[in-house]
Amino acid sequence: MLREIAQEADKGIVTVSSVKTQMDWFDNPVESAGQYAGMILAVNTNEIVILTGEKALEDAESLRIVFGDGSTAAGQIKQKDTVGGMAALTVSASELSESTRNWIEPIELGNSYSVKPGDLVIAVGSPSGRVHSIKQGCISYVAKGVQIADGQTRILYTDFSCNTQKGTFFLNLTGQL
Repeated sequence: MLREIAQEADKGIVTVSSVKTQMDWFDNPVESAGQYAGMILAVNTNEIVILTGEKALEDAESLRIVFGDGSTAAGQIKQKDTVGGMAALTVSASELSESTRNWIEPIELGNSYSVKPGDLVIAVGSPSGRVHSIKQGCISYVAKGVQIADGQTRILYTDFSCNTQKGTFFLNLTGQL
C-alpha cells in the first residue's frame, strides 16, 4: 500500500536544477546544476505550479525542471518565502508535450492540523538526498504554536531522518501533502 501511494505521488515530483555558469582555468564556460525536489501543486491551461525549497534558487542563473517522464522545461520564480524557506515556481504549459501534461499529476493538499503523533507518513521528493527517493515512518511529535515572523505554525517531527535541504514532502496514507 505505501509503495503504491509513493509511486502515484511520484507523478507529482519534479527535479529542480538550479543552473549556474562559471569559467574554468582556460576561460571556458562550465555549467553546474544543483538538484532539488519539487512538488507539482497545480496544473492549468497556462502553467504548472511547483513548490520547492528556497535553497533550490540560491545562486541560480536559470532553472531547469525535469518531470518524471524525462521531459525538461525552463522554470520561472513565481514567489519566494524567505522566512518559511519555500518557493513557488512555474513552467509554461506550452513548453510541455500533451503526453507529459496528461502524465503529470498535482499532489493534493491535505490538512496538517489533523496530523497527530503516531500517524504514518511517507516522505517523497528527496528524503535521502536523491530526487525520487522515498522513506516511511510515523509522526513522533507535533510542536504547536511555534512563533515565526508572521504568526504561528506547527512543526512535524518524524521517527526517521530526512535531507530537508534537498526538498522533502510528507504524505498521509491517502497520498495528500
